[in-house]
This record gives sequence, C-alpha cells and structure tokens, in this order.
Amino acid sequence: MAQKKIKRASTRTARERKRILKRAETRFAERAWQERLAWLRRPRLHTAMFEKVVRDEEIIGQGGAIITNDDPAQKVEAVAKEIGWSDWRLDIFSQVV
Repeated sequence: MAQKKIKRASTRTARERKRILKRAETRFAERAWQERLAWLRRPRLHTAMFEKVVRDEEIIGQGGAIITNDDPAQKVEAVAKEIGWSDWRLDIFSQVV
C-alpha cells in the first residue's frame, strides 16, 4: 500500500506557504461575510416597546388603569409570534429588558 508523502512545514516552499495562507484567508473572509449577512437578516426589536408593556403591567398591578386604544402587550405578542418566539422566551426577554 503506497503512502502519501506529507510535506512538513519546514520543507514547504515560500510559494506553497503563501498559497495555503491565501486559501485560508479566502475561507475566513467568506465565512465572516456569511456570518455578517446572517446577523443583518435577524429581526431588530426596539426595547422601548417591551419597557412600555412592563410599565403598563406595573400600573395595572398597583390598581391603575390604562386608557389607550392601542395595547402594547398585544403588539409585543404579535411581534414575538411573527419571529417565532415561544411564550417562555418572550417572558425571559421582557424580564431582561
């Protein structure tokens, strides 16, 4: 059975090392670009919407009433369902915000 001869780093020529580094740099740049695109595709949520819900819940908890037609809690739940969040994840995120 013939074995492949593996060149050690010390026996590689400068041209081979440069080619290897160029390929690695290209792969790294491509992966970084793909990760950046994935990051930019993520939904962006403004935390003020969550803060308003928490503030309204505190007012209601103290016996107050909210006199507005638009319910921010419904908006938050709608956004959470749109991006596929579970109720648990929404609760955790609301606590953090």
